This record gives sequence, structure tokens and C-alpha cells, in this order.
Amino acid sequence: GKGACASAQAGVQKPGKAAASTPASAQEHLARGRALAEMGELARAETEYQQAIAADPSNGEAHFGIAELRLEQHRIPEAADELQKAIQLEPGFAPAYAELAEILIARGQSGQARELLENAVRLDPRDWHSRYRLAAILMDGGQPARATELLNQVIRTKPDFLPAQEGLGLGMLRRGDLAGASKAADKLLAANPQAVEGHRLMALVLWRKRDLESSLAECAVVLGIEPDSVPVMMLQALELWQLNRRKESRQIFARAAKADPRLASSLYICRLVYCDADDINAVEDFLRKNRGVFILPPQP
Repeated sequence: GKGACASAQAGVQKPGKAAASTPASAQEHLARGRALAEMGELARAETEYQQAIAADPSNGEAHFGIAELRLEQHRIPEAADELQKAIQLEPGFAPAYAELAEILIARGQSGQARELLENAVRLDPRDWHSRYRLAAILMDGGQPARATELLNQVIRTKPDFLPAQEGLGLGMLRRGDLAGASKAADKLLAANPQAVEGHRLMALVLWRKRDLESSLAECAVVLGIEPDSVPVMMLQALELWQLNRRKESRQIFARAAKADPRLASSLYICRLVYCDADDINAVEDFLRKNRGVFILPPQP
């Protein structure tokens, strides 16, 4: 809070006689580094973290502090290296696992991220965000039951966190419970008509109901709020393809590929395709004529 920050700031500015007469401990350097980082004094914060490491080479939290500075500086590979050091030195420090998992998710390495998130959740049961991230990976990995359990835990902690409610709806959709998913989308939109999570879920529900025009309208709402949403662009491209609006479909697909060259989130769509062989054929046809990036699930 502001009081703690002000106190820490005062400590940085006026260390006092005791600190001047005796060498600062690693924890004192760590505290100063955190306070300076909060103030945006990244260079001075790094100096304090390095002094903490010099005073105590086993201090993993200081490496975590440097990793956070590297993230602020957009030096991602160096941040990942520092986080690995933090985990090696302090294997019980949950935030390092969670932060490294975020980097791996951004790289599309969800398998390795899952292991890290499992550790983060085990070490810190209060970390609802890691619980949500783990649920999303499990959902994409075909484990909706455990994902749903985790999402319910997140909602109990953070009842207003709409992505978790959307995730529950997606779990219903993937189990073939169209009615339940539709109710989940209606509930989200009733609570907040502008909620992108509700419109995104409704777009998928309508697509599964073969109401492509209505689904496209929901996609348009989402893209009006989040113009770079690659999963929704992929859904939009697929629906346009199914409606034989091939030129528009290719244009949308090109936009999606530009926004996310790996098209990792294309998996978001293809996981929903297994319900109907015609859908699978449509996706395969679509990608044969464009860029074959989907990893299709096995047919039932």
C-alpha cells in the first residue's frame, strides 16, 4: 500500500546511522531494491539486488527482482534466465514459477508452462491467477473436468473475474452441453452487456448451433472491443469460409497470421471442431488453401 511504499521510500532516502555504520544485510538490500523498483528507479533497484546477491549468493528473491526489471525493459530471455536461477536457489518461491510460466505461455510452450503452474499453485494456494492460467492450459489439453474444478476455485476467490466464468462455459461447450454454455453466455451478458467474455462465448455457442450469421455478428462485437483478438479472427475466418465468402475469409486469416505469426491460438478453434466430420473437413480444406497451421484433434 501507499504507506508501506512511503516507508520503504523513506528508508531508501534516509538509511540512518545504523545502516551507515554496519554493512546492510541481503534482506535490507532486497527491500530497498523493491522500493526503488516501485518508484521506477530501475538502475538503482538493480544495484540493490546485485548487492543482495553479493551479500547472500543463495538469495533467489534477488534474482526474481532482477527478472522483473528485465521484463520491464522487455529483455525477455534475460528475465527467463534470472527466473530459472531464482527457482534453482529457492525452489519454494512460488512467484518465480508463475512468472516463468507466463513467459513460456507467450512462447507457445504450454507443456512446460503447465509444470511450472502446477508448482505455483501447490506452493501458493492463494495464487488464483496461476490457477486460472493452469485451467486454460488443461482445457486446451483436453482435460475439461480438472480445468472446470480449478475455474470454480478461481470464481470462489474472484467472483467478478469474467474470464473464469467464460472458461466454465467453454468447458460445457467442449463437453457438448450447448444449453449450459448458452446459459453461461447469457449470464455473462446479463451481468455486463459489454463483457467481451460473454460475446466471445456466445459467438462459439452460435457457431456450434450452425447460426453462422449471428455468430459473425458476435465476433464483430468482440473485435470492436479487442481488434487484435486472434482466436476470434480465426473463428470469423472459418465461418466466412463455411459461408463460401472465401475472399473475406482469406483476408481475415491474413490479419490473424500477421497478429500472431505462430497462430498458436488457432488451437482454440480446432479443439471445438471434433463434434462434426463436416467441420473437420471444412477446416482442413480451409488450411490446405492457406497456411496449414492447425493441429487437428483426432476424429471421434
